[in-house]
Amino acid sequence: YDLINEANIGADKGAYSWSDMRAFAQAGATKIHSVGGSARNTSQVTMSTIWFPFNNQSNHQYAFGGLGLDFYDYHEYNSNPNLPTKPSWLEKPILLGEHGPASPS
Repeated sequence: YDLINEANIGADKGAYSWSDMRAFAQAGATKIHSVGGSARNTSQVTMSTIWFPFNNQSNHQYAFGGLGLDFYDYHEYNSNPNLPTKPSWLEKPILLGEHGPASPS
């Protein structure tokens, strides 16, 4: 489950605060993980971003860390991508969920 597609855009543009976004994500992940039966063992929760907060631990903790997500879904649109390496301190996998060239200007 992707709780919010490119969640950082809404937070950065003032549609909601980072604090509200984090509270929603934590509550959503907790609720989805609490479902009984076989869904509990297979449900994976994330919240995608087009900002790469995984370049340092402080950015990650401020944005997406500690929310109960199962993996991080990163979107990269760039005509010359230079995808970063997953840092050793990051506790969950990163999925490149969307990618492609930059939009024409």
